Amino acid sequence: MRLSVIVPFYNSAKFLPRLEKTLFEQQKPREEEHTEVEVIIVDDASSPEEHCLLDKAAKRNDWQLITLTENVGPGGARNTGISAASGDYLVFLDSDDEFMPGTFEKLTDAVTETPCDVLLFDFSIIDGGKEHSYTVLPESPAQLDYVSTDYALAFARGGTCGKVYRRDFLRKHGLGFGTGVRHEDTVLTKTALAWADKVAYLPESLYCYQIHAGSLITDDSNSSLEASFQAFEQIRKLTTGRHPQEIEYVYIVEVIISCAMKFYPLKVTRSQARKLFLRFVADYPNWAKNPYLQKGGIRYRLYAALAQRQSFLGLLTLSYTETVMRKILGRGH
Repeated sequence: MRLSVIVPFYNSAKFLPRLEKTLFEQQKPREEEHTEVEVIIVDDASSPEEHCLLDKAAKRNDWQLITLTENVGPGGARNTGISAASGDYLVFLDSDDEFMPGTFEKLTDAVTETPCDVLLFDFSIIDGGKEHSYTVLPESPAQLDYVSTDYALAFARGGTCGKVYRRDFLRKHGLGFGTGVRHEDTVLTKTALAWADKVAYLPESLYCYQIHAGSLITDDSNSSLEASFQAFEQIRKLTTGRHPQEIEYVYIVEVIISCAMKFYPLKVTRSQARKLFLRFVADYPNWAKNPYLQKGGIRYRLYAALAQRQSFLGLLTLSYTETVMRKILGRGH
């Protein structure tokens, strides 16, 4: 078994000590361990000073370093890593995040016991020094097991963390991260789950996502509304009509609800909202009847109900309330 760990890097030298530490802690193999691990760092056109520091770390730790001459964003950098990988399975790590000790051993054990195209596992977010635990699926098995591909496609969180992909599966279907700066990870997550024959779930938190100033999760740029539509269009093209109900629900969550949640942070006007409501119906005229809506959480159902009624004030108020509550609780997500 060979595991490829792909890390995009862009001017992140200040996080190198953490990156070295988390990867070093994985290099404690059992005597009977037959897993090989290759670490691929893709430098996304960092400054010469940052690249020099990364190059020294790569040589010190025997990492494979790929240097890009033009910045292509995190998705493009990860795609470069996918092309270079020789592992049976691929897992991704951001340069400022961490794996829990023993993660590689647990992941390779899991895909050996339950061979699959995609393995899902849990993660935590460190925000303001506080750790918050998350599951990739709202309902998951109590122990390592296979899960329904339909259910995983509809409800799995779209982020990069908490996923392991079989390399040959990705290459067979030509799958990779999206081309945008935002939601590029959701493109791979949803297209891979749409094509997967087997999806397994390991209900254990093995990844620590770090939130700090500059993290994409805290960046509310004016382009993020359109970015949701662009990312979904890539998903729709790559899934070629597979799982229509599940893909429609992906649209509801990743476009309609995602846009609605940003009404207050992005200061969406009534005129902009009216155009969004018309666009939702033009893309999926009967989206409000999707059966997965009733299986989602109350928060999503509330946003969907207000969007269906085209309630600009209702969505603005709900978005404002959530924004204020996050500030009170000291959470950036």
